[in-house]
Amino acid sequence: MLLPLLSVLIFLDVTSSIKDPEALNFIALGDWGTDKVPDEVDYQERVANKMAEWANETGLNFILTLGDNFYPVGANSVDDEQFNRKWRQVYLNPHPSLRVEWQISLGNHDHYLDNGKHQLEFSKVEPLWKIPKFFYTFTKKVGFLEVLFVVVDTESMYFTSNKGEQLDFLNTTLANSHADWSIVAAHHPIFSTALHGNHEDLIDELRPILIEHKVDFYIFGHDHVLQHLTGPSFDSVTYIGSGGGGQFPTVQIPEHLEELKKWNITSNMFKNTNGFTAVKITKEYTVIDFIDYNGEKFYSITKTKS
Repeated sequence: MLLPLLSVLIFLDVTSSIKDPEALNFIALGDWGTDKVPDEVDYQERVANKMAEWANETGLNFILTLGDNFYPVGANSVDDEQFNRKWRQVYLNPHPSLRVEWQISLGNHDHYLDNGKHQLEFSKVEPLWKIPKFFYTFTKKVGFLEVLFVVVDTESMYFTSNKGEQLDFLNTTLANSHADWSIVAAHHPIFSTALHGNHEDLIDELRPILIEHKVDFYIFGHDHVLQHLTGPSFDSVTYIGSGGGGQFPTVQIPEHLEELKKWNITSNMFKNTNGFTAVKITKEYTVIDFIDYNGEKFYSITKTKS
């Protein structure tokens, strides 16, 4: 059965209590809903603990997931106990600072057995779980700051007939935006030096749209690492890998690193660790901190608006 082809536009005013009232603060978290395999749930919980510490110190507007929310085959129904065991009991119940809206994107594991639809159904009964369609857009506003987010479902894009509709939706949404910053989130990497490597279909079909509309960030998961990549001067996009939410990390593949030369892409940082990225956006600049499961901020980038 083919996945639904509709998309939706959401506007949200963010009123969360943040120490910097002119900033938007969110966490990007991928590949996190681990099953009861030795060590993996422990790492998921460790990451959750450090997310909560960061949120307590900085304030948190929302959490952006990057897919593979539930291993191994997604949620089996809207009543699946995984929503409690792998989400509420890990993040919400022990950590009041993480009881914010979760903007959801789906990964390949979420879609297995046609299970992706159950996470959409869950969003109708759980107000903090936000995923109206498989691909959608939302805008966050803080003071005079406006940030556009577009969630792309790269799994259904290439395994159902909705690729054209998704690309058209992305192109139109970006073209019509007057936001200060634009961010595209998806599960699969365009570029990655880890196990899954570079995705030539996304390079050929998705990346040109991002470049044309001067998208600021493409944030992704799939590879269970934290990484930062950039392109040549004509490519405005900063590529952020944040797939360290809980699954066991993968290693860097030398062949994938070497392959980046074909597109003049630079791998600025790669770390095979569990962790998350913490993002602070103002009208003038964005700071992204890379934080591991021990709470160490081991890398940080700042991008400014001219």
